[in-house]
Formats: sequence, structure tokens, C-alpha cells
Amino acid sequence: LNSKDKSCMHHSLNDQKLVKQASDRAGIQISEREIDNAVEDVKRRNVMTHEQFLIALAQSGLTYREYREQVKEQIRQVKFVNKEFRSKVSVEDEDIADYYKQHIEEFKGREEMRLRVIFISSADKRQMELKLKLIEDSLAKGADFVQLAKEYSDGAQAAQGGDLGYVRPNEINKALEDAAATLVAGAVSKALTTEEGVYFIQLVEKRAGEPKTLDDVRNALNEKLFSKLMEERFKFWLKEVKKNAHVEVRL
Repeated sequence: LNSKDKSCMHHSLNDQKLVKQASDRAGIQISEREIDNAVEDVKRRNVMTHEQFLIALAQSGLTYREYREQVKEQIRQVKFVNKEFRSKVSVEDEDIADYYKQHIEEFKGREEMRLRVIFISSADKRQMELKLKLIEDSLAKGADFVQLAKEYSDGAQAAQGGDLGYVRPNEINKALEDAAATLVAGAVSKALTTEEGVYFIQLVEKRAGEPKTLDDVRNALNEKLFSKLMEERFKFWLKEVKKNAHVEVRL
């Protein structure tokens, strides 16, 4: 079980008591079916049989009955918060836009690499070995990669100096991608042997992928900020209820 599933008791027993009293006044009820569904969802998420689930609970120091009580209180809190605060909370478009601007790094796409490649086909083994030696010797002497690609590469991009343009993750052979990821700009990999032939990779530059647009993430951000506001509302409500309860006790 993950940490979220091991315990859903986010608040103290006293807090739970206050939520229960308020939810009872609000007419909120939790059925056994709702608890069953929530427990089944936890088992499904953790890919567990019922027996494995019980063992995991025991290892966490909980009986099945105790866990169901925890789940019940979690459902109670969610239903109470939704009923009491949902209509009073709204996220403004400008709040979403501000969050997007302030956290733009979160929305950057995965890193892209601009690569050049020299490919020597293995169709003619003798020709491959001759080219391989020639290219390795030439690179060792500091020869221009672009020129070598134009003269000796069997790849489709030979005329362009082997330029593949910007390559995204998982767009090329994994071994080539891994080798390129270890290079600094301008560096050339050692000979990389594959079934179809031998490759030399040159990293031209790396860049962060294009960020997702505000429209791409608007709905997700709306949900995130809405949940945050709901939690803040609930915490404020709890604080006020506790304050009032403390005053009543003193009186």
C-alpha cells in the first residue's frame, strides 16, 4: 500500500469528531456501498487480492474494520467539504494565468537534442570496415563531421551533413539516444554498432522542449487551484469551529 492508502486520517480524532458533528447536522450520510467501492479502488490501484490487502493492512498495524472506519471518515470529510464549500469557491481565469506564468518550468516539454549522424551500412562488410577505419582516423585528427557525413554516410541525411534536426525522446534507437545524452555540444560519440550498421552521433545542441500552452493545462490547473482553495476553506472553518468550541468550554 502506498502512503496515501495506508492511512487516510489527515486530521486528529478531535477534528474528525467536529467534522462528524457538522456533517450530521448537514444531513450527510455514508453508505456501506460507498465504503466498499473506496476499498475496492485502493485494492485495484495497488493490484492486490483481498488476502494480500489484509496482509498489507496487518503490516501497517490496522484491522480491516479499523481501515474501513478510516475510509468512512475520509468519505465523510470529502462529502462535507463539497456540500459546505463547493458553491462558495471559484477559481478566476487570472489566477490560472498567474500560476501558469509563475510555474512555467513545470510545463516545459522534455529535452530535445539536435543531432548529426554518420551511418555506415553493414550490407557490405568489407566496405563497412574500410569506412569505419577511415572515419575513426579522420575524427581523431579533428576532421569536420559535416564533411565526413557528406562524403561517407549511407544515411538519408548525408547531403545535409547528417543533420537529423531536433530529436525528441523515444524518436530514435534507444542506444543512439542514450549515447547522445552523454555528449556535450560539439562532441562525437564512439562507433555505435547496431544490426543495420555503425553510427557516429554528434550532439549539436540541447534545448528544453516547447512548453505546454496555457490552454493545454487550463483544466488541470483549474482543478489544482480549486482543490487548494477548498482545503484552505476547510482549514479555516476547522480553526473557527475549534476556537468557538474552546470558548464554549471555558464559559
